[in-house]
Amino acid sequence: MRRGFGTGLAILLAIAVPAVATTPYDEATDPHAGALRQCFQSQQTDPLGAAATAERILDAQPVRIETQLRALVCLGMAKGTLGEPAAADQAATKVLTLLDLHALPAGEQARARMNAAGILQTIGQPQRATALLERALDAAKADAPGLSQLMMLDSLALLHAADLENNEVAEGYFRQAIELAPMLGAENPMRYYSAALNLVQLGRHDEAMRAFDRAEAMATRPGPGLDQLLYRIRTNRTDVLVARGERDRALAELQTSVLAQQQLRDVQGEAVSWAKLGALQLTAGDTGAALASATAALRLADQGNFINEQRDALKLLVNVHRSRGELAQALGLAQRQHDMELARLRNRNLRTMAALQAQLESQDQVRQVERLQHQNQVQSLRVERADLLRNAAVALLGLVGVVGTAFVLYQRRVNRRLRRWSTLDPLTGLINRREAARRLAAAERDDRRRMVLFLVDADRFKAINDTYGHAAGDRVLVELSTRLQAACRSGDILARWGGEEFVVACPHETLEQATATAERLRSAAVQRPVRLAGDEAWPLSVSIGFAPLPFFPDASSEQWQKALRIADIALYVAKHSGRDAWAGLWGVDGSGVAPQTIGRDLEALARQGRIRLAGSRPMRWQAAAPEAAADAMGGIGMAALPPS
Repeated sequence: MRRGFGTGLAILLAIAVPAVATTPYDEATDPHAGALRQCFQSQQTDPLGAAATAERILDAQPVRIETQLRALVCLGMAKGTLGEPAAADQAATKVLTLLDLHALPAGEQARARMNAAGILQTIGQPQRATALLERALDAAKADAPGLSQLMMLDSLALLHAADLENNEVAEGYFRQAIELAPMLGAENPMRYYSAALNLVQLGRHDEAMRAFDRAEAMATRPGPGLDQLLYRIRTNRTDVLVARGERDRALAELQTSVLAQQQLRDVQGEAVSWAKLGALQLTAGDTGAALASATAALRLADQGNFINEQRDALKLLVNVHRSRGELAQALGLAQRQHDMELARLRNRNLRTMAALQAQLESQDQVRQVERLQHQNQVQSLRVERADLLRNAAVALLGLVGVVGTAFVLYQRRVNRRLRRWSTLDPLTGLINRREAARRLAAAERDDRRRMVLFLVDADRFKAINDTYGHAAGDRVLVELSTRLQAACRSGDILARWGGEEFVVACPHETLEQATATAERLRSAAVQRPVRLAGDEAWPLSVSIGFAPLPFFPDASSEQWQKALRIADIALYVAKHSGRDAWAGLWGVDGSGVAPQTIGRDLEALARQGRIRLAGSRPMRWQAAAPEAAADAMGGIGMAALPPS
């Protein structure tokens, strides 16, 4: 989903911030107005030239405060584009210092603070940018609503959605902006498109579809750049169609978007469309078409150096090759994906350190550095006067230190790799039971809203091993893990729990959303037979049980193991109701209900309004009684399942 924000939300931020900076402010009286226009026009295409232009303006005398502010903003943006975060941070800091020293009109203050936040966002400091914008918005709300207030709401929504991944907060800012825009005559299809992407991330698909439709209606009007936006809207709208089960319609829309984006030369949008198309083709079992689509997506992403699109295309290619049994190719691509992620984290850390250094510099620190340099020169002279034996000893100690440091670094690298592999299941590549338990415990502590735990069990798996051998069983498990991974969202937890069982944890789901997720997982598994040895094919299906965590909404605290045990009771019911099915238990009112008694008479609890029952077809809820009895006697629920 972050990919959608990368290709959609960033566009609006790129439009909003420079647009404020280049807003006319009585250019007729400013001798530098022409140079400023040139600076902003070239900050992306020629950042070196833009930085030089801004520095010439700042060196000129005299220069109005408003002109200095605009020149500093252009300089900061250009330095950010050049990969010089410390210089960009200094420019943003100077903007804020000038605002503190001079009493400027409220509109000018708002514009300058918004541009300073834009600089911070471009150098990977969304938290500081957000704090700055929130203070500016609070000040702007004291006046009548205006365009600057609207653009602050837009920018805050984008920062929370795209950079901070705080979609609930982002949705509030989007809603305020959408309500304010008609009053100012400033409705924008990009705003509805961005809000729709955020709603998809929240799982609110009906609202997202309405926002997509509104954005599409506005994007069909004549206007520069709207053709590209129109097909990006249609591309990302397919996520909602897939969630609704309208895969054929989603495929048709993606194929249409690809053709249109080729004509429009929208390389980034086309890369996203190919990746989404390949994911659908893989889910449908057409691995040949999926391979071609994923390859096209990676080629376009590499052509434009689009980092998010490169990562998504590589992930898709890994799944395609693994599904085709081409493990060598899958491993090579997975290594490239891993290296890209390490490089991204390393660059982000370097940007943060450089920006922090720029914030902490002061005259006292400069003098301290000068003193240290002087002391270092004195020490160097003393070392030069030392005898040859001492120099040799120091050199030897230095060599030992280098070797020791190299060994420590190598050992740390080995330990990191061992820790990483200790969290993965060696067969499927999914996280293992131990890592899943750690993540569930962390989510249980950090999340105040209910999540849903799904237990997925491959039907008749023992028959596969008995008939075709364990190698065939392993192939079925690898294929099932690939299908489940394609059906999960980016924020879900998917793990191999053991044997033929998998666990999926989905945050922030209602009962209705949980039933849709259960059907999506079941459909993904059953879509086509799995090819075994020779021409043999196995009709793969799964049984699924789910329950929320905490099970009852009024529970003050509840261990995830209890919720998983209740999901296992639901899985037991699905198994005994004919397999290839899902069943769910949903707590409503836990007053007077002991958790260990759940399952002894599910239908009675449902009639009392204590729980709700959900199933893909009529279920034999009374079948849960033996499972509950075993649990009450200290048995582990998953041991009571019927033979696979």
